[in-house]
Amino acid sequence: MAEPIPYKVKSGENMMDIAKKLGLKDWHQLKEYHDSVSDQKTSEMPFAGSTLMTPSQEEVYEMNGEEPPLDPVEEQKKATQKQEEEKKKEEEEKKQEELSKGEHDGKYFVVHGAKCVCDKAVNPRQTADLQVTSHKSIVLNDQSKKYLATEDDKTFLPPAATFGQCKLQPTTGGYLPCSFVPTPKWDKTYESTQVLGKKTLTEISELKCMIGGNITINKHGQTDSVSNAHADNTDPLELAAVNPSIEMPKKKVEYPIVTSIAITEVEDREKFQEKDSKIKEVIFLRKDEEASFRANLKSGNKQLTSWMVYTDHKGDKENRLLVREQIGTEFSQSFGEFGKYRIEGYGKPKKPDFENGKYDKCDASCSIDIEVVENKLQDLGITSYEYSSRIDPLKKLKFRKGVPTRIRAEFFIQKLTEDEKGRLTMHVEDGAGNNISNAKTGTSSITFTPKNSNATYTVKAK
Repeated sequence: MAEPIPYKVKSGENMMDIAKKLGLKDWHQLKEYHDSVSDQKTSEMPFAGSTLMTPSQEEVYEMNGEEPPLDPVEEQKKATQKQEEEKKKEEEEKKQEELSKGEHDGKYFVVHGAKCVCDKAVNPRQTADLQVTSHKSIVLNDQSKKYLATEDDKTFLPPAATFGQCKLQPTTGGYLPCSFVPTPKWDKTYESTQVLGKKTLTEISELKCMIGGNITINKHGQTDSVSNAHADNTDPLELAAVNPSIEMPKKKVEYPIVTSIAITEVEDREKFQEKDSKIKEVIFLRKDEEASFRANLKSGNKQLTSWMVYTDHKGDKENRLLVREQIGTEFSQSFGEFGKYRIEGYGKPKKPDFENGKYDKCDASCSIDIEVVENKLQDLGITSYEYSSRIDPLKKLKFRKGVPTRIRAEFFIQKLTEDEKGRLTMHVEDGAGNNISNAKTGTSSITFTPKNSNATYTVKAK
């Protein structure tokens, strides 16, 4: 921390004027800074001739949430250093490239509403819409924002004569309508991504009909392919076991060691502050609000980083909702239902048959807890300083006459959407119930100045 810079207050200046001179966006931070480094506290209206301790220019940038500009020489030096680091990183990754592509590589995931066809339909172009009924939680994070289909999803629309007429059921009067009877599960499913323990579907998945037809995907319904997440991430040992033509790798698979994970971004939240799993804090999200995560590694092949989503804040096995195996250190997800979730990043497989199930459990240090909520008004709080209010001996809040007081509406998620702002109204009433302030809409705080030390005031928000 740099040494404070003394500033002599001029006549007529207030804290806001001085903060503006320094380039500081919030004058409250200037007062906080002075009070933290000086034995002599200051007020909103400091005396002319008094000395105010001010932050350095670097600290002003930090308080504003801005990056200080680099001088050209230093900027070039950092750019060169970054290029060298990236080059070394690429070389190391190439050394780890011992993985081969599987049959699902480059194939698209299937979502709710996908168009399917039957090879035994009289009209081969007759389609039916696949309905995702196995869960209502995991939304695929692409433009479609639809539920991810699993091997248990076998419901189609229309329910009757699903694929029109069936060539396998001829009569003298023509072909009978399709009487679709599916087998228990889809074939050619994708094991590395699972929802509630169920394998997911890609565009090559197939479903057999007991009558004899073969159901395939005509239009998968979205834009996110397996290659976007899983290209080159197939375990070479497993691949060699099923395909003798693949040469067994000579080097041991270097599973990553995950030291922690971080939530790096939340959809439409500007200046979201990254939070690490080492700091235990529940992150609140809205329904269908996408959050992005990053795994921090000590060593190992980052491409083999996997992710798990639980429907609790404990990480119990029976509450495993989503598995995304070996997709890399970046992961994003949104949720279609309210509730508690836990996001975990891990390296070694969570399977009972891998090293006797040693890693088949949740690591809380590499997990972040999420709660999907309706962002309702929770409380009202005083955000102005101690000179604007106090607590009397009866534990009641007392406002100071003639001193502006700022009150903020408290929400689960303090950064409100435009819709939430539009629904929020705040005003102040006197003891007789008269509105003594202009009702404020579109803001989460209100400021008023008490004019009577013996009056009772009520702040209302809805």
